Amino acid sequence: MFDDLGLSADDFEFDDPEYGVAPTTRTYDLALPGDQDALIQTLGRFSGVQGVMVCRASGEVLRVKAVRDPAGLGGVVAASAMLFQKRALKLLSADLGGQTVCVCPLGGYCVAVVATSQANVGRLIVELQQLRVAA
Repeated sequence: MFDDLGLSADDFEFDDPEYGVAPTTRTYDLALPGDQDALIQTLGRFSGVQGVMVCRASGEVLRVKAVRDPAGLGGVVAASAMLFQKRALKLLSADLGGQTVCVCPLGGYCVAVVATSQANVGRLIVELQQLRVAA
């Protein structure tokens, strides 16, 4: 019934303005405050992101930018950092009821992103997988 319309993907507008664009690898030197801020700004631009935190692998918070008080996030990141030390995990995503936290280890650092339930978590995970630390 709908096959007769002759519509293709080009006839629709998608929510993600970067739809179809392959993610690019981004490299940051997280020892530098300027690169920490640049990473936070990059991840903070995604729809639904409420906070971004950069920590050492030990859980020590280096930089944070959040819409609301990020106090509870520090404990999540510290616990995640311990998990990364004991296992060969590359990414952790947890649904906290209304919010999703994604944590990614980057060398001696960890990056955590807090997003609303309306965020495209798959897109955030892909972006986190593209992050690299400068040697």
